[in-house]
Amino acid sequence: MTSPTASQSITPPKTAKASPMSSGADLMSSQGKTSIVDGVVQKIAGIATREVSGVYKLGAGAARAFGAIRERVPGSLGPSVSQGVAVEVGERQAAVDLDVVVEYGVSIPDLAQSIRRNVINLLERMTGPEVTEVNVSVDDIHLPDDEDSDQQGSPRPVSSPALHEPDPDAIATAVLACRTVAGLSGGIAGEVATYLPGRRVTGVRIDDATVTAHVVGRYGPSMTEISTDVTRAVTPLAGGRQVEVVIEDIGLPGTPADPGAGPAGAGPAPAPAGDPPPWRAR
Repeated sequence: MTSPTASQSITPPKTAKASPMSSGADLMSSQGKTSIVDGVVQKIAGIATREVSGVYKLGAGAARAFGAIRERVPGSLGPSVSQGVAVEVGERQAAVDLDVVVEYGVSIPDLAQSIRRNVINLLERMTGPEVTEVNVSVDDIHLPDDEDSDQQGSPRPVSSPALHEPDPDAIATAVLACRTVAGLSGGIAGEVATYLPGRRVTGVRIDDATVTAHVVGRYGPSMTEISTDVTRAVTPLAGGRQVEVVIEDIGLPGTPADPGAGPAGAGPAPAPAGDPPPWRAR
């Protein structure tokens, strides 16, 4: 076996593995240790990737098929934000693998660079360890005609010919205008959102059959009043889809609504772990 000479280049192997990691990222200091679970790194990387304009979906074929089935399960919050993301995290460095589906017409090299830049900036700012590599695998290209094939076999309401694509910004604005609503909620990890090119609309999720609003209700009104108020506001904007309301939390008297809540904000702070599950209405 010969040793590489100075003129030879060595291509580093792909670092991140598809299997889940068991260790967290240990941030050591003289005052203690901070551990970040790998699943947190996966979620941050998934959200950062979806924020890049030109990314249609994440995940290889099998993962996307499973995610599509999961979306149709009653009560499901849709595909996991970590779908299509694998990470390997050490004490001081991290590596990420991404499987993406891109929109037709975008420059794949430019898109990959934008994904790397956004993922590295967000991970290093939020978690600390240096991101040594972000491997982007383009699994497919989404064509405009794919919308029809994606929806084949999916049950539709009787009024399906009249369906139109709802506007998540308009829905968020209508929900925030409800007198019984203190704000929109992004869920425990901020995963509840509609992702648009370069941004997201927190607290609103839209799929083929439903529009779901995750809200923080005001203190005083009953759960039924909050649900009725939101449903009445969203229904005209839902394009014939069923409207679901998930009450994630109740705002306490005198507590101002989170200024980040709204069409492009992060939503109010989620309820602490251990609180009762959110109240859901349909």
